[in-house]
Amino acid sequence: MKSRCRNSWENQGIEIQVQKQLGSQFTALLNYAYTNTRTDRWETNKDLAGETMIFHDAVTPEHTASLMLHWKPTNDLNLSLMHYYMDSVDWFEGGLRDSYQRTDLRAAHNWQLGADTELEASVTVQNAFGPTYAEFYEHNLFDRRVWLQLMLRYH
Repeated sequence: MKSRCRNSWENQGIEIQVQKQLGSQFTALLNYAYTNTRTDRWETNKDLAGETMIFHDAVTPEHTASLMLHWKPTNDLNLSLMHYYMDSVDWFEGGLRDSYQRTDLRAAHNWQLGADTELEASVTVQNAFGPTYAEFYEHNLFDRRVWLQLMLRYH
């Protein structure tokens, strides 16, 4: 039996980014995207297991946003807060996912080792305050994560 596939996909929307220097040590960056995705019904007679498949509805999040606040109180210290929002979505492969918000925190300290050499140590806490959520696939759970990084820069 031949499989048939019929589909159509069209995105319309807007993306906005605003960056504001709030004094010599403080920066704010705001991003927002609105995406209106229109699809015909996605139909295919059979998937690899022989099941009939039908996909429809929003296959991209309608609203996404992020806010970054960056503070550099001294030349060797950087502190950042990043907050993200993603609207609910019915991913083509991943299925229906609820909207979520996530906040990340980062602190970095720099040491000037020489005229052209710098060492940076940082800690990043992802999803610092929020509950666990499913990002794309149902069992791809994202909870709090902590990253330690050591970076050597030289020119």
